[in-house]
Amino acid sequence: MEPKIRLGILSELKVPTDNRTPLSPEQCVQLLKAYPQLEIVVAPSSLRCFDDQSYSNAGIPVHNDLSNCDILLGVKEVPPAALIPHKTYLFFSHTKKKQAYNQALMQNLIAKHIRMIDYECLTHEDEQRVIGFGLFAGIVGAHNTLKTYGEKFNVFHLPAAHQLGSYHALIETYHHTKLPPIKIALTGSGKVAAGMLEIMAHLDIDAVEPKDFLNNNYQLIVVPSMRTPQNIIEKAKSYFDKDQIVIPDVDKKAYLSSLKISDHIVVTCDSTSMISEAAITGKPIYVAQMPVIKNNQRFKSFFNLFESLNIIKELNNSVEKWTYTKLNETNKIANQIKEKIKQHDFS
Repeated sequence: MEPKIRLGILSELKVPTDNRTPLSPEQCVQLLKAYPQLEIVVAPSSLRCFDDQSYSNAGIPVHNDLSNCDILLGVKEVPPAALIPHKTYLFFSHTKKKQAYNQALMQNLIAKHIRMIDYECLTHEDEQRVIGFGLFAGIVGAHNTLKTYGEKFNVFHLPAAHQLGSYHALIETYHHTKLPPIKIALTGSGKVAAGMLEIMAHLDIDAVEPKDFLNNNYQLIVVPSMRTPQNIIEKAKSYFDKDQIVIPDVDKKAYLSSLKISDHIVVTCDSTSMISEAAITGKPIYVAQMPVIKNNQRFKSFFNLFESLNIIKELNNSVEKWTYTKLNETNKIANQIKEKIKQHDFS
């Protein structure tokens, strides 16, 4: 008699939540008929597209504890703290491209001796992925991004993608939507990018080459820091015309995206951290000086160093282009630590 293989279906714990499931109740029943040695247990979830009762009605037990399962199936990343050691997991880990935001997940998978089978890595002989939602991920992502932008700046309104019954209904919403003059940067060349381009085409948004996107018709992106008072943000919103973008609150992603697409960067002199972060781009950085800060010895030493490295210049009435060696201090420190470890005798 073959030993039983216990398969557990995880509840999705990643935020924002996902209501998908790797196996429907009907698919569970089909697997159990095809493989008598298989046992399936489902973790309870109030968010899953199939409720717990649907699994129970199909004869699939619903339990909180999946620790006796051999294989655990999910959809999105499992939070590191929820990983059970010495198990086999299947889910989209989003680590194949060395995504920095999931380094902790990868480290925990290794530390807990987990065998990770990433859906993204499962391919046919022609190297096409077995499981992938790329095109529709791009379509939904682009739509919901535009929806969020429209609501944030109160310039247009779109329903969320999941509120629409079909792809046709989603496209229909664009017939009544007028976009303001905005620039949108798309990266990538895969299925996700193709889905995003499909939405751009339905909205009659012109596609241009990167050099034209960056160099024609300069546009300001004003990004506040954590210390920027709200009255200053409001003043900026009223001061700059509608063709400029003022981020209305502290948004790290918007800040990093702004650094990525900008040709020139202007930072006020009271934030040495933002100047340092901007210096990893290799792009010209102008520092807007203020008398109170300019005479501060600590800040003066910082500015003198960065000026000597040709990283910054004082903001004036002209704009020029220059280059310098990008800061890469994280790698430098990491290498120094590695060398220290090599030199240390742990015996």
